[in-house]
Amino acid sequence: MNRFCASLCDETRRVMCAVSRETKLKRGDIISAAAVSDYVGIVQGGALAMMVNGSTAEGIVASFVAFSGALGSIQRLAGEHGSHKAAFNEGDYGYALVPSSICLVPLDTIRDLFARDSDFAFKVFVQSTDQYRDALERLAHVGSLPVKDRVRWLFGTLEQHGVDTSRVTHEQIAHVLGVNRVTVTKLMKSL
Repeated sequence: MNRFCASLCDETRRVMCAVSRETKLKRGDIISAAAVSDYVGIVQGGALAMMVNGSTAEGIVASFVAFSGALGSIQRLAGEHGSHKAAFNEGDYGYALVPSSICLVPLDTIRDLFARDSDFAFKVFVQSTDQYRDALERLAHVGSLPVKDRVRWLFGTLEQHGVDTSRVTHEQIAHVLGVNRVTVTKLMKSL
């Protein structure tokens, strides 16, 4: 069981498990945010590169690697507000770097638990705050690095979480770092 789910009381876990569905991904599988827009995803195991698309010419404007316990689409908890509409992240997707498992809990269930259980709300807030802070810190740091150093950073991060980097393809590295595969292949020869 991941750390986030383990931190919840038995009743909350029971409620979530009763309505959730598990999605298993093979290495290289893609799961689009649009396909799971009515759910909050909780990474149970594996490693997913989470791609955030923008309106820039480059397409992907940010990416981060999500490991066990990460919450996906938690920003949808608040619903539509300000400049964020219900479909604001439909171009985003997760890319399985290794075989991975995601527990999909209906967004309405998460909203209900959030509204009536202050302990659950606090744990969701802490998890999402930590995860976004970490992602922003990594984005600021990694985004300023040359591609060669980004590859080193990615390998170090994956190895810290037990991912066998010898099984990560050049195409997967390119997806995560937002560069083309040829660039990665050339760089890997010099590493």
